[in-house]
Amino acid sequence: MAEPIFPKSEFDGRYERARKLMAEAGFQAIVAYSPGNQFWLSGFRGSAGAGRIAEYTQHVVLPKVVLPLTGEPALTGLSAIAEAYAQETYFGDIRPVMSPADRPRMIRQILESRGIRSGAVGLDIGSASGISPGELDVLRRELSGFDLRDASKLFWRLRMIKTPAEIACTRRAVEIQNTAFKSFCGRISRKMTESDLIFEMLACQREAGANEIGMVLSTTHPTGAIFGAQISGRSMQPGDLQWFDAGATYNGYTSDFDILIAWGEATADQIKTHAQLKDVYQEAMEAWRPGRPVAEIAWGYHGSVRKTWRQGSIAGQFPGSLPGCGSGRTSLVRNTVA
Repeated sequence: MAEPIFPKSEFDGRYERARKLMAEAGFQAIVAYSPGNQFWLSGFRGSAGAGRIAEYTQHVVLPKVVLPLTGEPALTGLSAIAEAYAQETYFGDIRPVMSPADRPRMIRQILESRGIRSGAVGLDIGSASGISPGELDVLRRELSGFDLRDASKLFWRLRMIKTPAEIACTRRAVEIQNTAFKSFCGRISRKMTESDLIFEMLACQREAGANEIGMVLSTTHPTGAIFGAQISGRSMQPGDLQWFDAGATYNGYTSDFDILIAWGEATADQIKTHAQLKDVYQEAMEAWRPGRPVAEIAWGYHGSVRKTWRQGSIAGQFPGSLPGCGSGRTSLVRNTVA
């Protein structure tokens, strides 16, 4: 039987932090629809397999969490999954519904059961993979007597600062991925396609201790485009330079770093590309110091990227982007502090 990944005291501490920010913002309650936000409030992960189908998981499987300023939190989700909610969380108030269309009504009932019938309620409208426009319209009608506001920034502030338990899971995910890379490099050959390599990495992650399906990306110059479909009909060739990005997942927390693989004898340009990547990351990491604003760090990092891009051979090896999450000419992810 599945169990919560952290002790109850971990979530009690999170609720205490959240309520301080809620009081400052004037919220009587906050509601989490985004997968990351509901996970932070509840610890519910659900099926790893279902998690690979984002549309299904977000709108059908994952619960929606209500945290009042005072009183116990509650969640609502499909009745068919209620037993899983109970096993993986500490919630005593679980409100099952037969259809996702019933969630807005149930959220109103949860608020009323906590004595909340008016005032400001925060909803993570601007968070990634949050509430759908259709369900938002229904929720606005159900909460017509409330001042419904976007609480995405509040969630971002809460989740930027990791607890010791979260840091331990993240570090474990990094250790697992390090071990997986070491094993992976001893098991690959030019007979393998990109698809073969991706599945081999997933196997290495599992053997190293991952307890959920991780993340694996591959881009091979000159045959692939960044974030393009993996190549399943072509074996790796001498002269290929492969960017292999992977992240093992442990208890819902995922690492993310990459390696460059030169197939055959590395060319002068490939060696130069690797050296430039090392230099730009080293320069960028110097900016990461406690007390510096995230925006300042991010702009400094992108400045290092632009400078290296103009001076070096990276653009020729990987047209249109620089390998690394969020480090191309266009940022791919919101800059946050893990």
